[in-house]
Amino acid sequence: MQKKQIPKAKKLSKALLPRQRSSKGVLLQSPLQHLTTLALLGANLQAIRVRLGLTQKAMAELCHLQVATISKVEKGDPGVRLGTLQAYLDAINLTITLQEKEIQ
Repeated sequence: MQKKQIPKAKKLSKALLPRQRSSKGVLLQSPLQHLTTLALLGANLQAIRVRLGLTQKAMAELCHLQVATISKVEKGDPGVRLGTLQAYLDAINLTITLQEKEIQ
């Protein structure tokens, strides 16, 4: 079964995608699904930060990170290091629990 092909992503998203393309240079669906999962994680973290009444600047100070790094975490940038994510989580007393995906 062939993977569904989709048009190339916009410039902003294209920088975040792994280099998985078909022989014709068209992005395959799986990298976008990966991006969606990371973006969802980032959006959830941002919502929690906002609910706690923290600005990105205040969060950066708590984590001992740059504001730009906080922004990358919250955008779901796949280039964020695990240690950076851990610092973010520790600052607001969160942990991540892994769960198997349901097979569709």
